Amino acid sequence: MLKEFDPESIKQGQHINFGAYGNLYVCNTNYNEKSFWVTDIKADRKNPDARGWSIRKAFAKGKAK
Repeated sequence: MLKEFDPESIKQGQHINFGAYGNLYVCNTNYNEKSFWVTDIKADRKNPDARGWSIRKAFAKGKAK
């Protein structure tokens, strides 16, 4: 049985697979209750104020490969 991925286990700076939205860096895990703040710029992955956009936590599929 496959273990379901828990979006709450994601940490700032991780490269995550968001399915149809691609692989993105999570730069703010506390953006709001249902969303992360993400960027596609590796250098900004630890900056919670980085240029990027919000994405629903539920879209997270797991760590990017």
